[in-house]
Amino acid sequence: MRPPASCAACGEPVPDPAARFCENCGASLAVAALSAVPAGPPAAGCEESIDAALAMASDRGRRHPLNQDAGAVARRPDGAVLLCVADGVSSADNAEGASAAAVAAALERFAAGPGNTVSVSGEARACVEAAARAVLDVPRLGEDPDLDPPETTIALAVVRDGVAGLAWVGDSRAYRVDGAADTLLTRDDSWAWDAVARGTMSREAAARDPRAHAITQCLGMPPDDIEVHASTAALPAGAALLLCTDGLWNYHDAAGGLGEAYADAAGGGADAALACRRLVAEANGMGGRDNITVALLKT
Repeated sequence: MRPPASCAACGEPVPDPAARFCENCGASLAVAALSAVPAGPPAAGCEESIDAALAMASDRGRRHPLNQDAGAVARRPDGAVLLCVADGVSSADNAEGASAAAVAAALERFAAGPGNTVSVSGEARACVEAAARAVLDVPRLGEDPDLDPPETTIALAVVRDGVAGLAWVGDSRAYRVDGAADTLLTRDDSWAWDAVARGTMSREAAARDPRAHAITQCLGMPPDDIEVHASTAALPAGAALLLCTDGLWNYHDAAGGLGEAYADAAGGGADAALACRRLVAEANGMGGRDNITVALLKT
């Protein structure tokens, strides 16, 4: 594992490549890096790279004054990998604080190790449950009664031994990409997906409805109203695991669209950081209507 250049907790440099704890604040250095978009202006975006295979990028896009997304990637000494993206709900107060808190809490739970969770999906679920608790403690910044309390979506993966454990709430997504072929590994918590699942509307008709992208659950809602989804997916050698917010997947929602975009972004031997950068740039080139966050693991 490549050690972090600085402590994620206090920002102090880490000169000793074998160090396990920060000499300045005592925080664990088990997690190689944290990237959570700072709350409040002028948060335009950020990039983080753990190594050539693991990276994330987040960008404000072209239409929004603030980036309300957050993301993290990490590699633990036992070889486990974390990818996480979160999209603060724009109709909520302090949405950027909600997404940043969710990612930070998930990362802290991951850094603590699997604990009593045996399955990789169980560990992913535990990370999302920690994120959910953290979001409930995020304060409002204003007094506008028309705004919901701080809320965010989340999509998270823990990868161990070629298996990805996935957990999510909302409409941020996880894909497995092999060559130019993509497989969606998550299910949106949205009006459109629910309409299709009930059999009341075709996927095409639901996508055209003005209510299509309305999310049906997110972190920040009362705990009894949230169902954390969890599943597992094989991640064979040569495939990639890609997590993203809707600022990216909205441009590639047609079957195979994201796989083709990834194949272009990863072409020419691009490492994970460059592939993420290219995907963000492409979304901005297509309009950048929303914040854009992508986390990528190449195997």
